[in-house]
Amino acid sequence: MITKLKNLCKSKPMPEYKIPYPDYARNAIVIDEPAKSWEVTTNGFVQLQLYLEEGPANALASLKINGATVVYDTCSTSSTSKRAVRYMSPIFPVKKGDIVSVPEDGVWDLVACVYYAER
Repeated sequence: MITKLKNLCKSKPMPEYKIPYPDYARNAIVIDEPAKSWEVTTNGFVQLQLYLEEGPANALASLKINGATVVYDTCSTSSTSKRAVRYMSPIFPVKKGDIVSVPEDGVWDLVACVYYAER
């Protein structure tokens, strides 16, 4: 049994896997207001960036890829006074043909969905 396992491991080399990385120098804002969508034209990454000058203590951040919600987060300030809130989501991989959308919530002063090309 051990001999068979050793021979199995030696028979095929492991294929080299390329991990994609975002190219931060090649980016573009693809959605600049809520209730809009964008179809991905080349593989890459997207990030949701939101800004609120003065607002409620809690605000909802939401991003969808192919209809599935990937970001559903509540942003909040650390005090009861109204302060500026800035939110940046993690970076999500997308493929050509994916549909990225930012649902309407009516709270944010600045909405940006940033696309990063694959390096």
